[in-house]
Amino acid sequence: MNPVEIVDRALDKYIAERLRKGGIEPTGVRAITLAHLAKVSRHQMSTFLQVHRQAQRRGKTRYVLGAEGYGRAGYWKILSKPGSDPVVVRNARKTHAVWIATDAQKRVMSDLLCELYPGLRGTILDSEIEDAADLMEDQMKLVLRRVDKKLKKNGVKVKVTT
Repeated sequence: MNPVEIVDRALDKYIAERLRKGGIEPTGVRAITLAHLAKVSRHQMSTFLQVHRQAQRRGKTRYVLGAEGYGRAGYWKILSKPGSDPVVVRNARKTHAVWIATDAQKRVMSDLLCELYPGLRGTILDSEIEDAADLMEDQMKLVLRRVDKKLKKNGVKVKVTT
């Protein structure tokens, strides 16, 4: 069995288990849970999930997943599954688009505040680096505002962090 089939089968098991236990269809899953269901290590499942992610681009998976967490707490949003209602898929994709934009902005801001700005020493080059960093910060805010404007009319709200 290849990595894509392993991930898809683990998702089949996970969804069936959740429906059997509580009747609630899950919207996401932790990588560690899939690893347990597939009887592979967490590290191996992380690799399989990346292979699955690449296969999604080519339409070679039964499920479409979106990463919404990193490392040991890696969480994967289930964006589409076999037989999904198109409205449910569209809503999942909208909320995931917001998550991607918000996550990107948080990561850029964290890197700027914790890594780049503290190293500046007031030289001419540092002034140019600071200008570029300020531009990145402004662009990320514009991205979030644009995502908010596009999706707000569909009931999705984006929080723009300043």
